[in-house]
Amino acid sequence: MPGPPPPGLQEWLLEGYLDATDRVVRVPLHVSPFRVGRAPDMELRLALDEVSGRHAVLTWDQGRLLLRDLGSTNGTFVNRRRIEGDTELSDGDVLHFATAELRVVYAPELALDRPTVTRSVAQDELPLRYFPNASAFHEMLARRALSVRFQPIVRLDVPGLPVAAWEALGRADHPGVPQSVGELFRMAATLSSAAALSRALREVAVARATDLPALSPVLFVNTHPEETATPELLASLDLLRERAPAVRLVLEIHERAVTDLPRMRALAQSLAERGVGLAYDDFGAGQARLLELVEAPPAVLKFDRSLVAGLPQAPPARRQLVQALVRMTRELGIEALAEGVETEDEAALCADLGFHLGQGWHYGRPA
Repeated sequence: MPGPPPPGLQEWLLEGYLDATDRVVRVPLHVSPFRVGRAPDMELRLALDEVSGRHAVLTWDQGRLLLRDLGSTNGTFVNRRRIEGDTELSDGDVLHFATAELRVVYAPELALDRPTVTRSVAQDELPLRYFPNASAFHEMLARRALSVRFQPIVRLDVPGLPVAAWEALGRADHPGVPQSVGELFRMAATLSSAAALSRALREVAVARATDLPALSPVLFVNTHPEETATPELLASLDLLRERAPAVRLVLEIHERAVTDLPRMRALAQSLAERGVGLAYDDFGAGQARLLELVEAPPAVLKFDRSLVAGLPQAPPARRQLVQALVRMTRELGIEALAEGVETEDEAALCADLGFHLGQGWHYGRPA
């Protein structure tokens, strides 16, 4: 019969998505042993066909949290590896009980004295929402173990297509974490660190921008949507300008973050006071926010690759639409940038349609 937890166990939790919603449920480890399975008398009941009745057990042993599989049919996994015998767990470990995915959390400040949550998981296989190696991610962030690639942005309205600016594209440079920035941000989101990762990538980019072939390079840097409403964003930009006053910054805001007009107007004003440009990224990838272009205009509007790809072969109506959007952008005093230009035909047409700027593999790959 499970007894009361020894001191320290109540500071450990399991968290996961135990239903079809995106709401995280935290399950305190309030007893030892703590049994997991499909049977109704388990401390954590997972009503999945793939989960065995008595699937696995967690125990507290002299300050160590241990996990053991109970001979389940489909196995118990720690960080994607099937376990045999007792396996010691650490903060951030990702657990799979067959297809049910949870994460181990050490949170003494969130220690809860309440009954176990016993909710049923969805019958479909759960997506991979968590990433293993949380400790490696935090070490990467602390050490700024990141690399950066610079992609040129060229002027289409000047002969010779001179380089007007560079966009900084970050990568991880640490074992145990994804190198792709998209995967890296998905991992950061599960660790509530997306804004911190975004700031770190900008720091590394600006530090290395002094190697760019220009006395006063213009550098496009990205933001995460979580940052736009926080004072930390402006504070981080102030710090970057102090460290590299010769680098002229343009801050890219993703289209889906441009939703609050008063906030965007205030941000645009604050950036202008600091000499930082504003660009709206991925225009046309989702909802084209035309009102924001009028009420809170950026310096640069980046037209998404989806509007550019295959444009020379597209029906005339599509070319006319893009041309009308470019014309409207120019009339508002905003520079129009074509993203993802990959072919000579696309480059020629973008120049004909009136784009001021171009970016893509046709002009140069990130390097």
